[in-house]
Amino acid sequence: MIRICALSPRTLSWSLLHYTSKRQSSSISDVTIEGGVAVPVYRARENEPVEVLRARLQYQSRKRGMLENGLVLSTFAAQHLQEMSHTHLLQYDTLINTPSNDWLIYYWITGKEAIPVEYDNDMMKMLQEHVKNKKREQRYQQPDLKLPIRTEH
Repeated sequence: MIRICALSPRTLSWSLLHYTSKRQSSSISDVTIEGGVAVPVYRARENEPVEVLRARLQYQSRKRGMLENGLVLSTFAAQHLQEMSHTHLLQYDTLINTPSNDWLIYYWITGKEAIPVEYDNDMMKMLQEHVKNKKREQRYQQPDLKLPIRTEH
């Protein structure tokens, strides 16, 4: 699927050339064009072990394009990732990796914009409850990473 946002043919050509030159196997269906920037289409990983999925989601929750989502998603991940079912992990993966605009995610979980049908699920409800912060926790920094301890030498 290609979405083009008011680009001249020259800008579109340059964006696609720049994007495809950095990838060995790419096609026009791998790219969406948003605001003059080529954005890769997210493809879910198949047969990813659950612990690898959790570790990846923890990292991706911390490294966002905007501080607000980094704080919200990293604190959410620290509190809930270990107890989530595989279904919830996949819903969370889809939510944080499919939209190319982090502001959309922020507006959905804070209730500023209507949630699209494909993201209106249990995971979104959990995130919206987290954002309400009923316990009045201080969430002004990302939680420390809990890395596995290696005992091998």
